[in-house]
Amino acid sequence: MERRTLTDAEKGKRRESLYRALLSLRTVEECEAFLRDLCTEREVGMLSERWEIARELARGKTYREAARAANASTTTVTRVAQVLRPAAGLGYRLILGRLLGRM
Repeated sequence: MERRTLTDAEKGKRRESLYRALLSLRTVEECEAFLRDLCTEREVGMLSERWEIARELARGKTYREAARAANASTTTVTRVAQVLRPAAGLGYRLILGRLLGRM
């Protein structure tokens, strides 16, 4: 079966469905089970690595310190740091503010 290109509206509906699924999760265990089913182990690892980098940068660590703490490349740290700039990174800042009590 040939795959067709989705419209922006269809992509938006898919994403909203995913976001609503994530919002329905009530515990860490539910989140773990859902992500385990949804993503590969590598994908979950990449997500958790980026989250760790965001946390380290929010704590004031340098790029190298954040890379070392997250066992990540400085290239990945730079990508995460770009999203944390004032005009972007709203999702990171929202959750970091809630969990770390700052930003």
